[in-house]
Amino acid sequence: MKRPESRLALRATLAIAVAVGLAFFTAGGIARADDAPAPANDFEQQGVVPMQQDIVPVQQDSVPMQQDVTPSPQDYVPEHQDSAPAQNDYLSPDNSPPPDEAQGGDDDPLVPFNEKMFTFNLKLDEWILRPVASGYAAIAPQPVRQSVGRFFDNVGVIPRFANNLFQLRFPQAGEEVARFGINSTLGLAGFFDPADSWFGLKEHKDDFGLTLRYYGAPTGPYVMLPFLGPSTVGDTIGLAVDHAMNPMSYLLPWPWYIEIPVGFAKRGLEAINYRSLRMDQFEAADRYAIDLYGAVQDAYLQKRAHQLKELKGATPGSSGHGSMYALIAAPSTLEYPYGNWQTPRGQWSEVSTFPDDAGCQAALEKRGAMGEEHPLECLATDSREYSQILTNSGR
Repeated sequence: MKRPESRLALRATLAIAVAVGLAFFTAGGIARADDAPAPANDFEQQGVVPMQQDIVPVQQDSVPMQQDVTPSPQDYVPEHQDSAPAQNDYLSPDNSPPPDEAQGGDDDPLVPFNEKMFTFNLKLDEWILRPVASGYAAIAPQPVRQSVGRFFDNVGVIPRFANNLFQLRFPQAGEEVARFGINSTLGLAGFFDPADSWFGLKEHKDDFGLTLRYYGAPTGPYVMLPFLGPSTVGDTIGLAVDHAMNPMSYLLPWPWYIEIPVGFAKRGLEAINYRSLRMDQFEAADRYAIDLYGAVQDAYLQKRAHQLKELKGATPGSSGHGSMYALIAAPSTLEYPYGNWQTPRGQWSEVSTFPDDAGCQAALEKRGAMGEEHPLECLATDSREYSQILTNSGR
């Protein structure tokens, strides 16, 4: 009976010895595998461990290169030019920069002062001028306000006459004298304009600031004047000279403390009447301009450059190569915020001018492709409607 128990003990001892041996053998194999060198390149080439070259092509296939997702500036600049008109489409009368800008006159060293005055003028218009002009427009029909504007134009004949003489433009100076005589009598002190409607005598707007430009005097930096609006140093000097031509200062022996308030009152009445005829002036500018200050500055410099070209004979349609064309837009009103096609063309506003009808039509199509909601039209600059637009805009 003891023999089977001894055999069982022997078998258990052998089994434990075999298990311990297998454990040591396995541990040694694992240790040798850890200490073994990295696989040779032939294993990598055989696909056991993929090489970096095998991974990179996959990365290139799954992740596009930068050139595929980020176009170069040359790829998107033409599209941008097709969808957004250049600044000259809005402001430049002949699609060329004014002489002031070409000569570096677009520098604005007075910009800290100018921006403050610009904000002041905007607030003045928002709080005082526009509400008063709106109330005035509500009680005075537009023909009445236009007659008041003609009266003020007739009173300001002396600066126009004198500056046409300074520029040796004698026919224009003579027409100014004739217009003043006819409108002051037949036109009832200038409230009507029979000199134009009956005799075809046109007004020739001029000032001493244009006289300085006419003879090549530097205009100086751009400056925003309080109450008076955009100007330059040269044009500000011109304002002072034109004011000194006021005959009331010499014909009436008023003391200065009466003359100055009367002058400000006259200027205020002119401003109110002018603003009442252009109630959507700043609203339209806000709609199209990203930088209102810069838009007003550019528009003023462009306007003065255009006036100078007119003085020197480069008027639209005077070159003998046919009439130029203007892109005009219908004005905004309370009833028609985006304008109305039924508004007479003479009451529309000029957007830009072009040397031919083809250029104007191209700009018109470009605006249409951009989703322009305002009624737009091309108009010949030698038409009566365009002359009325220039008159309404004070040009």
